[in-house]
Parts: sequence; structure tokens; C-alpha cells
Amino acid sequence: MEPNKRARSKNFTIKDKSLLVDCVKPFLNVIECTETNKKSNDKKETIWAEITTNFNSQSDNPRDAKALKSCYQHLKMTVKKENAEYKRQRFATGGGSEPQELDPTSVKLISMLGSQILPLKNLYDSGSDYHHGSSSSSPTIETLEHNTSSVISPVIDYCENSVGETLTEPTVEPIVVDSENAVTETTVGPLVNEKIRFSVKRKSHSNKLDDITSNVQAKKVRLDDRSRIEEELVELKRQNYTKQNKLLDIQLETAKLQNEAAKLEVSIKKTQAKYEETRLEQLCGVYSFPIVS
Repeated sequence: MEPNKRARSKNFTIKDKSLLVDCVKPFLNVIECTETNKKSNDKKETIWAEITTNFNSQSDNPRDAKALKSCYQHLKMTVKKENAEYKRQRFATGGGSEPQELDPTSVKLISMLGSQILPLKNLYDSGSDYHHGSSSSSPTIETLEHNTSSVISPVIDYCENSVGETLTEPTVEPIVVDSENAVTETTVGPLVNEKIRFSVKRKSHSNKLDDITSNVQAKKVRLDDRSRIEEELVELKRQNYTKQNKLLDIQLETAKLQNEAAKLEVSIKKTQAKYEETRLEQLCGVYSFPIVS
């Protein structure tokens, strides 16, 4: 008899995936909670049961909670890979076609998960926010200087007007570069040739010598302590051996005394036996009768 085979369910369509993301969104804080205690797990099971009910009421293909959870986890992994590949293609060199844009479901899931997928802001290397517009155009120096001044000037005004007053947060508009209206320029000599100088505080030779001396003294102290501890340990072992030898001598003397006591006891027993034998002979002689022939 052949075993019962589990019927394979239908694949999730794009509509089903989008519906699943919409059903998960109101309960995102509970589902993405990292706690693993019983109360949190029970709450997650209850939420997934409610999500399953909402999903099946709007979908033509009914699913169970296990299938929906598996699909949601697979969607998260897929979105992370697609977003990383999109960023890699955006930074890639060598020309080629534009990277393929993410589908609406992936964009929606990225907006929901946020920090789980998007990296932290970094302005100094390729981990910075990558440009979502056309990669063939770049901002001019005049545009950058204008945008930079528009950000720095409110900060300077705020610092000048805030002396002796209660500090409040200034409202600073972020730098926005219009890549469509920007014109590519290759003459960037003044900015490239400008060098940034850093003041490096170096230690003097006397300070280095003091550090070396202190390190040598510390090592010497540690070696002295180690030697002292080893000597104390050897002395304790020697005392222990001496006490053990004394204990063995005492045990040997005790064994000798016990042996002598046993010999003395045997001698006493022999003497008592002879005495009893002599007494018995005397008694037999007193009460002896003549033999009549």
C-alpha cells in the first residue's frame, strides 16, 4: 500500500505576495520582535492565525499559517539579496545597462523592515547612500558649493544668535542634488589640489623612555612575585613531605608496639595453659584410686 503523499500547494503569485505583505504590515512589531519567551511566542502564533484568516478571506488560494510564515521569511531573504545586488550594480563600473528596478512588493517590504535591510548611513566610502537617479550625470562644483552654503549658513546664524539663550535644534534642510539638470565638469583642480592637514601629537623621547622603564619595572615585579610564589610552593611541598615522613615513622612505631603486644598476649596465653595443665595433673593425683587385681 503506497503511503499518502502530501499534495503540493500552488505557488504564491505576485498578487498573493503583495497581499501577504499588506496583511503582515499592521502586526509587524509583534512578528519582528526578537524575544523568544513563551508569552511572545504565544502572541506571535495568535497574530499569525489572524493573518491567515485575513489572507484567506481575500485570496482565491487558501493557505495555512505555516505556509504564510515560510513565504514571508523567503520574501525577506529575497529582498535582502535583490537590494544588495541592486546596490552592487549601481556602483559597478564598465558601462552596461541600467540595473533592474525592484518590484513594488520588494519596495513595500523594504519600507516596512527599514534597518534590517538598509545599511547605516556612511558618507566616507561605498557604504554611503547610493544615488537612485541616472548614474551618467554628476553635480557641478557650483551646485555643490551652493547647496553646502545653504546648509552651513543656517548653522552659523544659529550659533551666533544662540549665545546666552536656551539652545534649540535648528531646522536644516538636507542637501538635494538635481542630477537631471546638473552638467558634468572635469575641471576640479582647486578642490583636488587642496590638501587637508592633520595635527598629530607625538610623544617625546623622554616620555617613550619613561614608558619603557615603567614596563620593564612592571615585568620585573611580576617576575619577582612569580619567583616568590614558586619558592613558597616548594617550601609548602617540603613541609608536607616532612610531615608525611613523621606520620609514617609514627605508624611504624605503632605497628611495632602492636606486634610486641600481640607476642606478650601469646606468651600470657601459653603460661595460662601450662598452669591449667599442672593444676589438672595435681587434681588427678589427689583423687586417684588403687587398682584391684
